[in-house]
Amino acid sequence: MNAVIENWIAPEARAEVERNQKRAPLHLFLLKVAEFCNLNCTYCFMFNLNDFSYQKKPKRMSFDVVRAAVSNAARIARAQGTKAIQFSLHGGEPTIMGQAWLEEAVGIIREHAADDLSIQIYMQTNALVIDDSWIDFARRNGVRIGVSMDGIREVHDRYRVDHKGRGSFDRVVKGLQTLIPHDDVFTGTLTVIDPSVPGIDVYRGLREIGIMRMDFLWPLDFNWDNLPDRFEDASYTPYSDYLTPIFDAWWEEDNPKVSIRHFENMVAGVMAYKSHLDAIGGQPVGIVSIDTDGGIEPVDSLRACGDGFTELGLNILNDPIEMIYTKDLFQMAIRGRDNLCEACQLCPVSDMCGAGYLPHRYRSGEGFGRPSVYCKDLWKLTSHIASTVARTYKDADIPLHRSSSDMIDLAS
Repeated sequence: MNAVIENWIAPEARAEVERNQKRAPLHLFLLKVAEFCNLNCTYCFMFNLNDFSYQKKPKRMSFDVVRAAVSNAARIARAQGTKAIQFSLHGGEPTIMGQAWLEEAVGIIREHAADDLSIQIYMQTNALVIDDSWIDFARRNGVRIGVSMDGIREVHDRYRVDHKGRGSFDRVVKGLQTLIPHDDVFTGTLTVIDPSVPGIDVYRGLREIGIMRMDFLWPLDFNWDNLPDRFEDASYTPYSDYLTPIFDAWWEEDNPKVSIRHFENMVAGVMAYKSHLDAIGGQPVGIVSIDTDGGIEPVDSLRACGDGFTELGLNILNDPIEMIYTKDLFQMAIRGRDNLCEACQLCPVSDMCGAGYLPHRYRSGEGFGRPSVYCKDLWKLTSHIASTVARTYKDADIPLHRSSSDMIDLAS
């Protein structure tokens, strides 16, 4: 038995912790190094939705918190037999911490890498200050950089504004143009879906900038407490209608250099493989967030569910990270398909769409026991992808999910 579990965790909880560790080994650690940002994006779940916990936390993470987080992560990885873990420098905006601070933090992380444990480090930024010096920083420290941006000026400058209300498109594109030539540094872009504009225009805009690796994020604004527009209208599927033309263009081009992570994971589900993307539910999510004050929390997007929603009363300076396995909210994230409602359990496409993102299933007082509020969009998009893949490979000796061939006549 893990010595930390033996010494720190109450006997009645030890079996539960060990069982949950086997179900969902921790592999990704989000270090929320800054609780502030140089942008003021209107849809930001950190600052502008339902959670205001950032107001009572330090704006900057201390090196003591970094050391405790990394030593805990490395220790639990070895106890789990995990050979590789990832750290993601998040915020707020991590570049605000400055290169000197980040370099020291990365040095602390790297101290724990060894032959039996590979460590990958990522940073998610708005690219506002990215220049050649940041390329040098990333390459020198083995850090890979992803960028949040919304594809075309019309959308980006509507939402991704600074604290004076000014759009940031030109500044972000300048940072992107610095990053794009460096495949060893740049991981791609993350775009929040805005169905008021055609998705294909956003996709083409990203491609015109030179983006070859991208992902699309369903808005966190909505759950069962705050339903999307025209929720009762079964024919209104704006998110599927946004994504479907992008999928068709991507699938038809068949260019292995163009990566859209969301689609790749959905196609993996169609082909009976497991998704490794937490935005596609159904699989256990071994992700932990560490806040600036050392708070140990589940995946940070759950902040969208309410003020202080992700606070578990745990702190990396005092508690072993394994304690998160004893908390009900984290167990919701790691139960995967076992946590889906009956309707999703019986749905023929739920293995492929995973019932969507956990925050979209939430309702106050009930938890996560409902389908996604985007269910009709997920059904339509998944059916279309499944039927497209099934048609493409119907005569090939490639295993498909048992429901895929049934989708051929269902997708519109």
